[in-house]
Amino acid sequence: PALMIDSNGNLGISTTSPYAKLSVNGLLAASNFNADSSSATSTFSGGLTAGNNASFVVNQAASANALTINSTGNVGIGTAAPGELLHVKNSATDSTPAIKIENDTLGYRIQVNGGDSDKFQILDTTDSNTFLESQRNVSLTLGIAGQNTILRGNVGIGEVAPGSKLSVSGGGSFGASYDTTAAPANGLIIEGNVGIGTTTPNWLLQTAGTRPFFALSDTGASANLKHWTMSSQSGNFYIATSSDALATSTIPALMIDSNGNLGISTTSPYAKLSVNGLLAAANFNADNASATSTLAGGLTVGGTSLVVDYSSGNVGIGTTGPGVKLEVYGSYGTPLINLNAAGANQAPFSLGIDTTASNFGLGIWYNSLQQATFENGGLALGSYFSSNVPSNSLIVSGNVGIGTTSPMSVLSVVGNIAVSGCVQAATSSYNITPENNCADIAEYYPNSEAVEPGDIVALDPVSSLNIRKATSSNLVIGIVSTNPAVLFEGSMSFFGGAPPPAGGAYPVNSKAPLALAGRVPVKVNLEGGEIQVGDRIAVSSAPGIGKKATSSGMTVGIALESFDGTTSLVTPGVDKILVFVNLGYSKLDSAIANGGVMLDGESESAFWGIDESSGQIKFINGLDLNDFGMINVKAIRGSVNPATGGASWSIGQPYCIKVKNGAMVSAAGACGAETNASEITNNNSQITNNEQVTNDQNTEPGGETSSVEEPVMEPAASDGEPEVSLVPEEPTASTTPGA
Repeated sequence: PALMIDSNGNLGISTTSPYAKLSVNGLLAASNFNADSSSATSTFSGGLTAGNNASFVVNQAASANALTINSTGNVGIGTAAPGELLHVKNSATDSTPAIKIENDTLGYRIQVNGGDSDKFQILDTTDSNTFLESQRNVSLTLGIAGQNTILRGNVGIGEVAPGSKLSVSGGGSFGASYDTTAAPANGLIIEGNVGIGTTTPNWLLQTAGTRPFFALSDTGASANLKHWTMSSQSGNFYIATSSDALATSTIPALMIDSNGNLGISTTSPYAKLSVNGLLAAANFNADNASATSTLAGGLTVGGTSLVVDYSSGNVGIGTTGPGVKLEVYGSYGTPLINLNAAGANQAPFSLGIDTTASNFGLGIWYNSLQQATFENGGLALGSYFSSNVPSNSLIVSGNVGIGTTSPMSVLSVVGNIAVSGCVQAATSSYNITPENNCADIAEYYPNSEAVEPGDIVALDPVSSLNIRKATSSNLVIGIVSTNPAVLFEGSMSFFGGAPPPAGGAYPVNSKAPLALAGRVPVKVNLEGGEIQVGDRIAVSSAPGIGKKATSSGMTVGIALESFDGTTSLVTPGVDKILVFVNLGYSKLDSAIANGGVMLDGESESAFWGIDESSGQIKFINGLDLNDFGMINVKAIRGSVNPATGGASWSIGQPYCIKVKNGAMVSAAGACGAETNASEITNNNSQITNNEQVTNDQNTEPGGETSSVEEPVMEPAASDGEPEVSLVPEEPTASTTPGA
């Protein structure tokens, strides 16, 4: 029904069950609704609409509307013009809350107060604790009465866009005594202990963790030089550098182990101070009498003034790398070490490097004047101290006395002198070649091919004054000495010999000692037969090797030993025997060469003898043939004519002489030639000494020797008269040894 009044007097509009004096089911429009009783209450179960775009006001016209809902939907409490969806206004200046939101069961409350203090609070009414409280001048208090406040998200202090859980723009002060003190700009001051990695710091700053590190970084330093670290590891303390990659593998610069040992550049100090490397200090003072020090890396004082190498035990003065137990380094020509005796007026001895910069020997000074030099194994004394000392030699500027304290000469010896080696006579050069057991006199000759001691040598016709192994008697000059007792070389003389170089041979273009006199070993073979003592030694067909001389010719000496070929110490069939040096031309009779006449001192007559150098029979008186004839006469040699220097029976051209009809006749040409058979006359029947003649071995100027054959006895002519042909031999030239 549109309208219905029930038995209780309730009026219902569009409802059959009104529950109040007026119950309207639907919209209700009126200019206003006024409840003028203070106890009046109204219930709008379907809502309440106040006009179209009209406001809804509670307690209108009072000093302040109790509730206003304007046409835009803003709700105002204590204000007629709410500017926000909910606008609560309280003009009171006391602490009476203007807004209070409270849960009576749990006791939580949010309130905005009216006074200057405690403007906004979030609190717990059951224990009087305030969680959040704002004061005037925008101060904010959290966690009053020891309670913690947990905030999720970033919190900014002086920062509108905090980038961390807590961002503070400006300084910070911590501590009861610091809370009113302004911190340095963007700084932090803390009154109590600070713990990093620990909740119970015992010191102003304490960090805790496994192998904790503390780093100091210089962002302006060069690459890998920015960071220094301090760390505690296994009871040890380390100070080290770190790379830009923050590597921690570098050896620490300083380390203190759990025993209190300090290590510098080492991780294993074994003493109170262990330094791996150089250690520099103004001084080191061990003030305990029993103090000892070990410097494992050595000791350097003043750069190079004093260096001790611990690993080798070497000590260096003036050098950083001593190579021996004590090495002193300094300039040459000045003393480096002084040896001085205690007491006044004691002149010191000094040692140093001598002034001869090329050899740098050991010098000895006395009273600051150098007295001696040791170098090259030699010693120079006196004013010769600045000379280059020959190796292993002694040179003295004054007299030397042996066995005497007052030498009167350069060398004065009292007593016997025993010399094993060479005694040299020289003018300006003092080189010497020592040797002993020497037996001949020799002279150095250059050699154009390699030769050995014992070789028979000849002059090289191609290279002047050079020698080479002899292959014939032509130009033979002598024997290479093995151990000369006296050796000549230019103006120098050596006593004691010159042993051959290593390998036993004198190489090409060196110099070899040529025996001049005495006895020397000579290489020989059996080309001339077995050699007996006294045999002449000539040149064999083998280069440099001798043989027994079997005919007249050049020989090098006389055998002092026999050789039958049973020994061959040089090469097969060749050995060395001692030979007395006697170079010359030997005339040998075939009977002597073949052993037919023995020169034993018994076969010779008192009226004749045999010349050992030529093999000729010499008479002390004229020869009386006692009515016997001469048969098989090869030649008749004339004696030298003092007037002409020639021989009576030697002529320049062949001639034939005959005794015909008791008279001597001659003709040009050899006897029996057809050209002169009919020319024999008596016109030239006398043979005179007026012809140009020479002895068959006449030495001519220049050292050349002419050999002219003696007159030859020919068989009897057809008429029964004997004939003699005078046939000269062609001259042969040779160079006299030594010419």
